[in-house]
Amino acid sequence: MTRIISLSLVALLALFTYAQPSFAQPRITPELQAILDDFDLTQADLMQLGVNINGRMEELRDKFENRFREPPTLQNYREKIGMAIDEVGPAITGIIRGELQDFLTADQYQKLETRVLQAHTSMMRAVDEKENPNPETLVGNMPVGMMQMAMGPPSFLEFTEDQKQRLFELQKRSLIDVTGAALEIQEQFPGGNDNTPGLMEAAIAKFRPILLRFKREYEKILTDKQKAKIEELMDDMPGYLWGMMPHNRGKERAWRPGANSWKPGDGAPEANPNREERSERIREGRRFPGSE
Repeated sequence: MTRIISLSLVALLALFTYAQPSFAQPRITPELQAILDDFDLTQADLMQLGVNINGRMEELRDKFENRFREPPTLQNYREKIGMAIDEVGPAITGIIRGELQDFLTADQYQKLETRVLQAHTSMMRAVDEKENPNPETLVGNMPVGMMQMAMGPPSFLEFTEDQKQRLFELQKRSLIDVTGAALEIQEQFPGGNDNTPGLMEAAIAKFRPILLRFKREYEKILTDKQKAKIEELMDDMPGYLWGMMPHNRGKERAWRPGANSWKPGDGAPEANPNREERSERIREGRRFPGSE
């Protein structure tokens, strides 16, 4: 639970984390390898992308560090976080989108937009559906949501300028509220950790309503066509990503038909047009031993 508070208190810093990855070689876990395989990238590619983005962030990082030389408090967090988002938020989005689009192919970039959307949507839905959500699902919502904010709305959803502005304002308000909730928990449980009685329950009680409101308001921004597109993408969520979601750990995914699988109501399946036809057997009549 201390991770929830830490992530929340540095909401914007978490956004910057994506812009200044460690230069040390990342440990290749099975999850990271699955991601690299999905995008046909290597560990060296990942490190180079981090170097590229990091090099573009120096000026913004100075502005950010100057503004947060003194951490936000319950008395000033709304003004402090709000002004920081207004100052550096759009610039971060421009840098990250630009560097990713330069480094990745068009197909890889669209896949990245898709995977971030799938992960964020899955986590939002898990928080909404469960009365007592997994705390790690709450934690995961924050950095994934901030990655979504850093990249901007997926291009394939074709947001209007009005939708983009409404989404930005919603994300801004949510980051501010998350920071405030974390400061309240820190004040209520000074020096608390995961084993502090009551801390986890208090954190869930404060964070969950913020995430639920974000989900509700976000859905109001979307058109019916955009909602249908999201549903289509959620039905096509890859197994490795589904298994990485905290709320899916220890579960087996229900069987899902492939794109061309027969489904009830489809009628008799047609012959595969790509299947090689069996050569026609020529019948010559009965032949007897010794005959020519």
